[in-house]
Amino acid sequence: MSFKHMMNKGVSFLKQRFGYIFLNLISIYLFIETMPEAATIPFLLWSILFVGFMAMFWVPKKRRWTPMKRNIYILVLWGLAIFSWTAFEMRETTVSMVYILIGVIALTLPRNASYVTAAVVILTYLIIDLTTEPGSLESILLVASNYIGIFVMMWAFRIKNEATALSKLHYQQLSIVHAELEQAHVELQEAHLKLEEATVDSLRFAVLEERSRIARDIHDSIGHGLTSVIVQLQALPYVIKANSDEADATVRSVLEVARNCLKDVRKVVHEMAEDGTDSGIIALKSLVKQVQEQSGLPIKFTSSSTLTLWEHYLSEALYRILQEALTNVIRHAEASRVLVSIQEVDTDIVMTISDDGKFNAQDIVRPGFGMNGMKTRCERLQGTFEFHPIYPHGMMLTIRLPLRSNVTERENMSG
Repeated sequence: MSFKHMMNKGVSFLKQRFGYIFLNLISIYLFIETMPEAATIPFLLWSILFVGFMAMFWVPKKRRWTPMKRNIYILVLWGLAIFSWTAFEMRETTVSMVYILIGVIALTLPRNASYVTAAVVILTYLIIDLTTEPGSLESILLVASNYIGIFVMMWAFRIKNEATALSKLHYQQLSIVHAELEQAHVELQEAHLKLEEATVDSLRFAVLEERSRIARDIHDSIGHGLTSVIVQLQALPYVIKANSDEADATVRSVLEVARNCLKDVRKVVHEMAEDGTDSGIIALKSLVKQVQEQSGLPIKFTSSSTLTLWEHYLSEALYRILQEALTNVIRHAEASRVLVSIQEVDTDIVMTISDDGKFNAQDIVRPGFGMNGMKTRCERLQGTFEFHPIYPHGMMLTIRLPLRSNVTERENMSG
């Protein structure tokens, strides 16, 4: 532990215990000033009172009593002081004790208990003082006002300390909450990055799935046809030797199979020409197919006959928006069908998602996290997000994104 840290800790302790230390020093001084000179019993009583008062100040916190026990302890000390006063004329010690007790009562006892105990001590003192040594009313009121002043001063000091401690506690709690919020913010950023990575993976898996489907089509249709052609061509020499008429039929059959294979090849090439220019459209089709299979909701997907090559950030944005839109339809719309359309209009991509759900023009839409997220995603790419009702019921979302966006916006989107 450094010297500076020890100094700070000592200063903090002095500030917190200033009232106790102040009263303790005064009590030591007053006890020394009122110490009996020779009598044995008064000195014994004085010693007991002195030790009792020191215990009030310096008993460790963990061993301190409950407020009720402390109250009883103070009253017992006060009773012993009164006994010393009335039985052995130790008035000076008792008078000195009243000031200390009033301060201790104000600093340590609960609010209501401090009022009652202080009143008991002051009234008892005044009654005994009037009984043993009658004085003027002014002097009695002066002494009472002094006691009340001590009580009020110590109560003010106590309230100030409690307010300081409460402020410190609030500051510590706010620091803890701030640290927790910082940690939550970091975790949310990490979750966002992982979600973005998952989206990229989803796009890749969708492309792979579509390519696998094309490969299966080639294997199942064209592969089977070409196998048939090879088998028949291998058998053709033997057929010609055996029967020329049957050979002609075999040639015609081979030609028919070859023509069908060519037709299938053109069909696959046409699909690849439509989808191969951009993996984004493949991912969107795969997403629609997946959602349709999982939910059982009929979803029709249409797109322009020709599409340009999309940037990766556009494919990702459209995929995420469509995913969120279809999720909202399934959760809230109670629709029986959905139409998804992708068109390129001038220099923009326009995606619409419409359903025949329960929404109508009279309903008030309160955009939630999902719709706000879609809108924010569009605005980051300098696009627009709109929604409006469909007659007689249903909703249409219109997403318009520019095909070419600023590099800064792209970086924001990817980050």
